[in-house]
Amino acid sequence: MENALVILCGGNSTRMGTDKALLPFGDTCLIEYLVRKFQPYFSRIYLSVKIKGDYSHLKLPVTEIPDIYPNQGPMSGIFSGLSMIDEECAFFMSVDTPFLEPKTGLALLSELGDADICTLEGKASYLETATASCSTSSRSIRCGKNAAPDT
Repeated sequence: MENALVILCGGNSTRMGTDKALLPFGDTCLIEYLVRKFQPYFSRIYLSVKIKGDYSHLKLPVTEIPDIYPNQGPMSGIFSGLSMIDEECAFFMSVDTPFLEPKTGLALLSELGDADICTLEGKASYLETATASCSTSSRSIRCGKNAAPDT
């Protein structure tokens, strides 16, 4: 099975005041950093964007997926991604999580099994839906409480 990654970067960044994906991070911008970091582990990387072409000037080896329902939050990006990817499943992550490790995404994908969503349980026992592996079908949800390897 091929490992696909969808980076959610179609938000308005209203609290930040500027596009988070383009913020400086090390010697590059955040989105470039994430693509470089995850590329060795994922056979295909997609960017969930507001409008196709938003990041084409960066010349990254990615496919942009525009939001089907613009300005509707990260779930719209996940829906758009699942509607348009060729793979049976993908790991979804937010652009503002540069310290997330590729092995977490791979672990969530391997734990997906026959469920449609495998995600992490947050500190307050909420499900972290913007950091999850998702299938293109929809039948059940599995909490990946033990899916993430020790860091």
